[in-house]
Amino acid sequence: MRNIENVLDHPLEFIQPKIMKRDYELRFGDEVLAKVNIPKALNSLTEIITAEGKWILTCEGTFTKKIKLAHENNPASSLECRINPWTSKIFVDFPDGKKYHIKTNITKTSIEINKESGENVITFKTKGLFKKITRITFNRMNAIRAHISILVILGIYTEILNRREARHHVSAGYMYS
Repeated sequence: MRNIENVLDHPLEFIQPKIMKRDYELRFGDEVLAKVNIPKALNSLTEIITAEGKWILTCEGTFTKKIKLAHENNPASSLECRINPWTSKIFVDFPDGKKYHIKTNITKTSIEINKESGENVITFKTKGLFKKITRITFNRMNAIRAHISILVILGIYTEILNRREARHHVSAGYMYS
């Protein structure tokens, strides 16, 4: 596997190779950059394997939700993000003081990761009804290499949460578009 930082000049694709399995892949052409595994259907635990190692993400809380991201070999480098339930924005604060926010549009087809100043860093665009493909593009001028892998991982996790939420709306008998 290649590091995500090494392919900033190219768009990436996030796909679910088999519809009935809870496995996803982040791809650069035919090369797999990250594998995503959700061990249980009703669990918020998600494992993402990249060239840097294995990352574990969990979503906790009812009214004040938080996303926790931890590296398997280095639990001290864990990161906690908070979700604003009114705006559906995820706020990411890195230990070095850099701040980002992740926002999703109302149809859950676009995710933008922006700096605190509002400059776009990464964009996720989802297309397809049954076989969804998410295209990830980088704004190289605003990307900070040290944070890019973690931001992509958080964007992937946000996309998975969006897909899960859309499935619940469809199964409940109403779907928005």
